[in-house]
Amino acid sequence: MNSISEIDNVTKAYILETYLRQAVLPFKHKSLAKQIQIECVYCGDKRLKGTLFLTNNNNWAYICWKASCPCSGHAISAEKWLKKVDSYLYEQYIKELYKQIDKPNDTFKNKAIEAQLKAEKQEKLELEEKKRTDMEATKKFLPILIPSGISKIALGYCKKRMIPENVYKKFFVCNEGKYKGRLIIPFYKKDGKISFFQGRSLYKYIEPKYMSKIGNTALYNFDFIDKSKEIVVLEGPIDSMFIENATATCGAGSSGNLDSQLVGLNCFYLFDNDEAGNKKAGQKVREGKSVFIWSKFLNDYGLTDVKDINDVIIKLNKKDKFKFEELRPYFTNILDEFLIYI
Repeated sequence: MNSISEIDNVTKAYILETYLRQAVLPFKHKSLAKQIQIECVYCGDKRLKGTLFLTNNNNWAYICWKASCPCSGHAISAEKWLKKVDSYLYEQYIKELYKQIDKPNDTFKNKAIEAQLKAEKQEKLELEEKKRTDMEATKKFLPILIPSGISKIALGYCKKRMIPENVYKKFFVCNEGKYKGRLIIPFYKKDGKISFFQGRSLYKYIEPKYMSKIGNTALYNFDFIDKSKEIVVLEGPIDSMFIENATATCGAGSSGNLDSQLVGLNCFYLFDNDEAGNKKAGQKVREGKSVFIWSKFLNDYGLTDVKDINDVIIKLNKKDKFKFEELRPYFTNILDEFLIYI
């Protein structure tokens, strides 16, 4: 090898990880097999919104899940993160890489592969434990219509948000364990089984606001939409309840497995009217997808201080769902048009 760029990714990731795990020690963090959740040094959020993680290409990266953070919506290299957090450890990491140039390729590689296999085994065990505790937690779920203190609060929330009764009567509540203090929104399949669920906090002091079932995420109401027609894709299940033929992800950052389910369908993306939503809309329109122009819509409807479609429904006191034709004029797949209204 003539330069550190020729060091294989497995070896480089192995070396970098040893320095990353040293660098996180002064900060509030939670270490897992292939990721480290940590307070963000870019935006200062102390709620472990930052995540160092090993990608499928054996590269360590960093992302923050707070919408206003400069690292939100896209990952940066973990090397860049390390250099910002601890310049001394970064220098030691670079020196260690240079040491590998004069050594045989397999000096670290065998150790790295062994460590990777160990991490994969540990990651699997961690996931299985999370799924087990998740399954235990669901035993505490109660149908929303069974009278209780929390069901009263949950029903009040549903009525305030104008969620149709035929929809919310199938919801659950939880006031014990992992999902304590949450409204549980189930994702039903046509056979009546629940494939996924999302827990929405009913109290301001309970964070995070949303907590979802462990495992692969799902698209809300996906079994019940007409896939031959235009489909509106929103961030949250509640918003999708107010538009005909709509589905929803669980936030602005939908995962790859969700996007793959939408391939070949005539999708129109309606993200929230906030910074995270605008970022995601910008990404989608650059991919040639149709996205919603909030400022144009709000101007035509004479509305202000609106974050999502549910807010619109409440402010307009609209009793029926939006039909796609009502919303069609506010979608565009032209980047310049989208940017004009940002």
